Amino acid sequence: MQRLTSQAGRDTWVATSQPPEPDLPAHPGWVAAYWQSWRGSQRFAWADDALAQIRRLVADGLHDDAFAAACGYMARAAANASDAGSPPKLATSWPAIATLLVEEVIGVTWSSEGVHWNLRLEPPVGLYCLTIDGNTLSLAAEADTGAGIVVRVQATVPFDLTIDTELTMFQERVPAGETRYLLTYLDRTDILTERG
Repeated sequence: MQRLTSQAGRDTWVATSQPPEPDLPAHPGWVAAYWQSWRGSQRFAWADDALAQIRRLVADGLHDDAFAAACGYMARAAANASDAGSPPKLATSWPAIATLLVEEVIGVTWSSEGVHWNLRLEPPVGLYCLTIDGNTLSLAAEADTGAGIVVRVQATVPFDLTIDTELTMFQERVPAGETRYLLTYLDRTDILTERG
């Protein structure tokens, strides 16, 4: 998936054959709303407005307010979702509801500098099969061990990853394959296992 900017300055997204798969066991309704938003590339004016409002909060440095608002909008979308359904075969755009869930709630964004994950939700939470510039990657915060958060990362090619938690920031050059990290509360990152 690649970000494009329209003439009006609003972000749009290139179509993908498979949208990324969110994993939020504590919020199944949010996931249902996400998949429904992909079906037929439904556009919801209120979701576009919500996304614009949340981006203004982020631009003003009000990240906690933006996160709370995004969660509130996802709850609204979940209340309006008819059923979880199944992933569509082809999405023609990146709907605002999907952007709210992926970028503002799960907290995964990307740029030329790499992938940034603002991890605010309690594990387990993840995003799978996200395609960015020819790299297919998956991120999963699997559990909080009490000593830190276990994170599993899969990628087809190496990439730079930054994970922000409420306590600290972790930066890694992630290799291709699967890697597990323990994001400790001692401001360091330990690699648990690595498979190429």
